[in-house]
Amino acid sequence: MKKRKISLVAALAAAAMVTTSMTAYAFWNAGYNGANAAADPAVVEIGEGEVVNTTLALSEVLSSGSDLVPTSVALQTGQVHEVEFAVNVKWTSVGNGSLISGVEAPLAIALSDIKIGNDPLENADKELFNLAYSETTVVGDNAAGSAATITITMEEPVDEEQYGRVAGKDLAFTFTFSVDGTTQD
Repeated sequence: MKKRKISLVAALAAAAMVTTSMTAYAFWNAGYNGANAAADPAVVEIGEGEVVNTTLALSEVLSSGSDLVPTSVALQTGQVHEVEFAVNVKWTSVGNGSLISGVEAPLAIALSDIKIGNDPLENADKELFNLAYSETTVVGDNAAGSAATITITMEEPVDEEQYGRVAGKDLAFTFTFSVDGTTQD
């Protein structure tokens, strides 16, 4: 009798582990699918002392059929741990005569908002996404602009409910670009 109870407990524990593993796999199977990849880097133009907000849909920079998944998840075919894309930043004069011509300044980029359609994500859901960008110096009135690379990664959602709020949705990220290290939200 005692042997049967131990065997039953062991069998139930094994079944629970298998079910949990399958749920975790299904949990990430949907991912975040992108429709097409951006062919050319975006161009962001900042005027003298201005802050510029630019919104970019995740589907515009993901390769077709790619899914962004958390860095903690083992990659499967078509999944990526990060989305990386380039922007060309031009810091240009406004009006006649330029106070910024030839001036070098650090570029600051902030992730100021994330939306699904017109609806902003809750703060807890926004915290799932991380922004990193290349250290870039912009030069005033440089016609060629300065190249910057932006990288987006994703953290593991705390539960299936949080996952469901962002999985498979058309996410749009709003970035704030500024010079001299000043950003505004």
